[in-house]
Amino acid sequence: MREFKDELFSRCADAVETLGRGSSQRDVAILVRHAIRRMSERDGQDFSLFVPDSDPWPGVGEWTEVGVDAVRADACFRLRARPWCPEWLWNQDDPPVDEAAVAGTYKGTRALPETVDLPADPFFTELTSDRKYKQYR
Repeated sequence: MREFKDELFSRCADAVETLGRGSSQRDVAILVRHAIRRMSERDGQDFSLFVPDSDPWPGVGEWTEVGVDAVRADACFRLRARPWCPEWLWNQDDPPVDEAAVAGTYKGTRALPETVDLPADPFFTELTSDRKYKQYR
């Protein structure tokens, strides 16, 4: 069994390994989608992944249901995961709803770089006269 630094990749590998004998096609499709989105966010560009186009792997319908574009390429699918942007919740100026969830962080690392200034809440500003949290991270 391979070991991964990121728990998402461990969970994904476990689901793929037990596909059809414990994990379902939906389990695998959701975890693979999450992993593709994490790599896309990490690298700042669309990531694609090739998987088998055969049982017990998910088919086009299962991939589509979880927000993954699956394009046939020989005996494989080339997968790309779309950011989750439901029309009822999202407006064009907002980041994708799933951005924070798929970004992931390793234990002991910051979710945002130190160069990002976070606006302080009014109570904090009144007490310290600082308008940003940056120096307190």
